[in-house]
Amino acid sequence: MREKVLFFVFLVSFLLIPSVHAVANFSEQRAYDWLVKTYDSEKAYGNVFDTALALLTFNTYGDTVTAGDIYDWLMSKRNEKLNCWPQRCNVKDTAMVAIALNLMGYENISEIENWLVQSQSAGLKVGDWLLQISTSGEGKCTISYTLNEIIRDVEIKVNKGYFPDHGNTTFLNLNRHLQRTNLVDRNPSLVIEIDCDLPDAIITLLYKEGNTYYLLESVRGTSAILRINNGCFGMRFRKSCNVEASLYGGWALKELNSESNVNLYLKENYDESRVLDNSILYLLTNDEEYLKNLKKLQKPDGSWNKNPLDTAFAILALKENPDYADEVTNGITWLENHQRADGSWGEDVKSTALVLYAAFPDALITTIEVPHTPTCNDGIKNQGERGIDCGGPCEAIDDCCNNGVKDEGEEGVDCGGVCGPCEEEMEVCDNDGECDIDAGENVINCPSDCEDTCHDGIQNGFEEGVDCGGPCVNPCVCLENDVCEVDEGENSENCPADCYCGDGVCDDTEDEDTCPEDCEEEKRAREAPETPAPTPPEVEEEGGINYWAIIGVVIVLLLIIGFIFYKKFLTPPKKGKKEEGGPKGIFESLPEKPEYKFRI
Repeated sequence: MREKVLFFVFLVSFLLIPSVHAVANFSEQRAYDWLVKTYDSEKAYGNVFDTALALLTFNTYGDTVTAGDIYDWLMSKRNEKLNCWPQRCNVKDTAMVAIALNLMGYENISEIENWLVQSQSAGLKVGDWLLQISTSGEGKCTISYTLNEIIRDVEIKVNKGYFPDHGNTTFLNLNRHLQRTNLVDRNPSLVIEIDCDLPDAIITLLYKEGNTYYLLESVRGTSAILRINNGCFGMRFRKSCNVEASLYGGWALKELNSESNVNLYLKENYDESRVLDNSILYLLTNDEEYLKNLKKLQKPDGSWNKNPLDTAFAILALKENPDYADEVTNGITWLENHQRADGSWGEDVKSTALVLYAAFPDALITTIEVPHTPTCNDGIKNQGERGIDCGGPCEAIDDCCNNGVKDEGEEGVDCGGVCGPCEEEMEVCDNDGECDIDAGENVINCPSDCEDTCHDGIQNGFEEGVDCGGPCVNPCVCLENDVCEVDEGENSENCPADCYCGDGVCDDTEDEDTCPEDCEEEKRAREAPETPAPTPPEVEEEGGINYWAIIGVVIVLLLIIGFIFYKKFLTPPKKGKKEEGGPKGIFESLPEKPEYKFRI
């Protein structure tokens, strides 16, 4: 009996050695060092998103030197005209840069917020946007909104909560009864002001889809200012709605304290089985429903999908609520056990940066400097340069005032600010009532002459396409190459030369009714039974081969063989029992059914 007890103690000890060994070698410092050593002064971390996420982590640890270098690299990738990232601008990259720069205290953060707000598309078009004014009296309410910098007023009669001029119902449909058809659908962040002459009004904004009503805002009083957040984000500027882009874009708007949000679209379209969706939606709404989903999704080993990035996102959300402290602790323990020997998680920048930011933000880190290469001839605006390879530390070589680019510190191209006055070059607006596009006037530098028609969804004024070209800052996307490039933003409205009914492409301005020959297949796909998405394969656990476990198994096998050998050959035979048939070999002497079974 004693031999059995010792054997099992020995077995358990060996099986526990690997996990104890992993925890003992965990180090936040090694993870930070890996991030620093992986940084490349020319390529940063290879793309804008990963680099911005790393910047978020370096800012958290107070590493201003590394953060400064990364900031310079990111600014070199910015579209200076539109204030988005990278040059062709996409939402996910711009959102992560906005989150990181906001933590740095970037002074022009409102410009990035404006781009994000303007890049939204209408998120919900199936349901109805409703206004309810509860009152016991009778009177009028004026509803005001601004479109193309023009204030529009609509007067509505109200009688004991009913709208007698609009079907005599208690709900006013904003898309139908505010002068412009589909007003809310065309303007995802529309702001309306309501002023009533009623004594006891309660003004309520709702969204109705099917039999479900969403109470969005309710104000007791005779006046209210309501923002109708009917937005979503596509992968690029005003593209078709995409849940992942909306998650990151919505997260950025929340961090920037923007009044605009895409929460309603996300609530209607998120996947409750995805860790990312639940994590960011909790950060946006503080609704515990999403934390409960995360708790259900946690694996018995403490991870989420055995994936460091998913686990870090879940911890980022759950740690906001003390009721989920055990789930957070188990998740952190799993991360500690699965750090690689080089300090990273999966040799992946995103995972390593987010794990440090979410799970170990208070770690005591000794900062180290990024190894630098010469900056005045690398084709990158970095390390304090005012422009690409000019200004700042490269001032003696080139002061940036003759490079044909509007750099930081200039009010115009190579003029104004540090380059000296150039008032004549900057005075492009002559205030003559005509938008002189050839002279450089547009809605930004000459609003008195150029009416802002760049956000109304139609081609008008001096536009070259729908809300693009001419006085609009947003350039037109039509390449006129006989190919309807939907991914580049072309459709039958802004690019009729390439996109038309019969071209075989169902773009975002066509449907099965207006263009059945292009959209019939899309209709069939939509009406077909929905096939559940395949479950993504679990990510293989990091850490390489566990040699301790292998050694433990080998030792256990040797012990089993030795124990059997001892019992059969070294134990004296019991008295009165005779061996039959002469001596046997070791394999012949093994019983057909061993008395003990060992599970390894």
